[in-house]
Amino acid sequence: MKLKTLIIINYVISGVVVSSIVALMTWIIIHENDFLSVCSQVFVTVLFDIAVVILFSYQLNYLISQKIKTITEQLNTIGEESPTVNTTRDLHDFHTIHDSIHSLERRYETTTNRLVQTNTNFSAMIRSLAHDIRTPMTIIQGYIEEMQDGIISPSEYPNALKVIRKEIDFVAELSTHSINYIYTCGKDYEGEVVPIKQFADEELFPLIRPRDGVRLINAVDEGFEIFMDKFELKQSLLNILHNASKFTYEGHIKIYSQNHCLVIEDSGIGIDKSDAEKLFQPFVKQTEHLKYENSGLGLGLSIARNLFEKYAYGIYFDVEFDKGARLMICKCEDSSI
Repeated sequence: MKLKTLIIINYVISGVVVSSIVALMTWIIIHENDFLSVCSQVFVTVLFDIAVVILFSYQLNYLISQKIKTITEQLNTIGEESPTVNTTRDLHDFHTIHDSIHSLERRYETTTNRLVQTNTNFSAMIRSLAHDIRTPMTIIQGYIEEMQDGIISPSEYPNALKVIRKEIDFVAELSTHSINYIYTCGKDYEGEVVPIKQFADEELFPLIRPRDGVRLINAVDEGFEIFMDKFELKQSLLNILHNASKFTYEGHIKIYSQNHCLVIEDSGIGIDKSDAEKLFQPFVKQTEHLKYENSGLGLGLSIARNLFEKYAYGIYFDVEFDKGARLMICKCEDSSI
C-alpha cells in the first residue's frame, strides 16, 4: 500500500473513533447535573482522546518508519552495491576497448612499416634491375652487331654464342628471381608442421652441390620442427644453402638446431658486421663487382626473409661468429631480434 493512502486511512479511523467518543461522552454529560461530575467526565474524555490519538500516532509512526527504513535500504543498495558492480563491469569494458584499440594501433603501425619497407625494397629492386639488365643486354647487342658487321668471323661464332647464352641465362635468372621476390611480398600461405632433419636429408641436401672438400652436415635434433608451407620452406632454405655453398671453399656447411632455432653454419669467407643486415635487402650482394658465378643476384636472402616472416620467424646473421657465417632462424617469441 502507498504511504499517502496509509496516512489518510489512519487519520480517518482515528477521527471517527475520537468523534464517537466525544459524542458519547457529551450525551452522558448532558444528562448529569453535578458540576464536579461533569468536569471529571470531560477530563476523562480528553485523556481518553489523547490516548487514542497517541495510539494511532504511534502506529502510524511505526508504519512510516518501516517504510522509510525499507526505502533507505534500497537507496543504500543502489548507492553502494550496484555502482560497484557497474563500475567493475564498466572498467572491464573500458580495458577491453583500450586493449582492442592498442592492438589495432600496433597492427596499423606494423602494416605501415611493412608497406614503407616494401616500397623501399621495390624502389631499390627497380634501380638494381635497370642497372643489372643493362650490362648483359649491352654485351648481347654488341656481339650481335659485331657478327652482323663481320667483325667476328664465323669460326669465332661458337665462342660468341657461348657468351651470348651466358648473358641470356643471367637475364632469365634475374627475371625469375625478381618475380619470385614480388610473389613473396604479398601472398599468404597455409603452413604445416615439417620435421627438419628428415626434410633436409630428403629435400635439401640432394639439391646442393658444394665445392670439392666441403662437407654437408645434418645435425638437426630429431624432434625439431618448423611450421611452414613445405614448398616455401624448401625454397627459402635452398636459397640460404646455395648462398653458403658459393662462399665456402673448404670445411663444412652444417645445419643444426639450438635453443629452438634452426642454425645454418659454414666455414666460408664469413659476413662483415656492416653487411649482415643489408644482405637481406633485395639486390644487395656480398661482392661489389658483378661476377655472376660468385656474387649471385642479391635476392635469395630477401626471398627467404619474406617467406619466414609470413610465418612469424625471424632470420638474422650471428655477427659474433668469426669462423665463417652463421645464420639463425627463430620463432619471433624465441628470438631477440
